[in-house]
Amino acid sequence: MSLIDKALKANEQYARTYDPSRGAHPEPKVAVVTCMDPRLSDLEAILGLATGDMDVIRTGGPAVTQDVLSELVVSTRVLGTTEILLLDHTGCGFTTFTDEGLNQKLASLTGNSEPGPMRFFSFEDPEHHTGLLREVLVD
Repeated sequence: MSLIDKALKANEQYARTYDPSRGAHPEPKVAVVTCMDPRLSDLEAILGLATGDMDVIRTGGPAVTQDVLSELVVSTRVLGTTEILLLDHTGCGFTTFTDEGLNQKLASLTGNSEPGPMRFFSFEDPEHHTGLLREVLVD
């Protein structure tokens, strides 16, 4: 059985016992922009916050792209979050390559440089990267 098949089966079980009151309009207090790395999945324990208090926006890096900025506008202007937390981490996979190198690798593997060059938002230093993200959100 594939992981997707297992997930679908688990979802069937979950749906049978789902509490409809959980479907109320969310009212998170903080928007958390974090990496898609699965090691950051237990944000409740990592941050000491309740699931319902967080609007979690996951992106590679975590890169604050136009899409992420759009989600932050919805989070702050529609859902009512009042704070934004940028959560970077050590050992991020986005520090292990460069955009140029990955574009070259993809072109070599496929024999096609389209669509390219793509921007992957790779970076070297998580602390410096978070500082840059803070400037993007503040300015």
